Amino acid sequence: MVKDFVAGKFRIVDRTKRAVVICAALMLLFVGMSCKTPSLESGGVYAPTNQVGQVIYNDLGLALADASYQFAYSTVLAPLRFERDNRVMIFAANPQVGLSVKHAMDRVREQVWMVDVRWATARKAYRASPTPAGLTALQTILAEIQRIIPAVQSQLDPVYQVIVKPSTP
Repeated sequence: MVKDFVAGKFRIVDRTKRAVVICAALMLLFVGMSCKTPSLESGGVYAPTNQVGQVIYNDLGLALADASYQFAYSTVLAPLRFERDNRVMIFAANPQVGLSVKHAMDRVREQVWMVDVRWATARKAYRASPTPAGLTALQTILAEIQRIIPAVQSQLDPVYQVIVKPSTP
């Protein structure tokens, strides 16, 4: 009976995955059809205007770099927040794993903080003087935080094994 329940659960997961993939494909199709050329709203940070209201320049490169960095930063912070918010439960399940994960996450937090400071400094320098070299520096820092993502997520693998595995029949 347990095997039937587990098998049924996998069928639901497969249907859900299929529905998510179909929805994502449709969204990409509709977005692709509607967005022919990227444009920025005039008067914003990425398309400043003069006194007359004419756009001085469009900085699509900075807009994309900012959006990518914000996504990568949020992706790194999610496991860090999970560990911090569930630290008591992790220590209760296995104090040794809890301690090793806490120390590993603390090292990652320090790395993320240093990358974030470098990002803010490079972004400020780029905004003062938008040059291709400044955009390249931003992209290099973006690549650094993107390399942290798999490392921080892999730090939670022992937590999942301690918390999820014992409750599985």
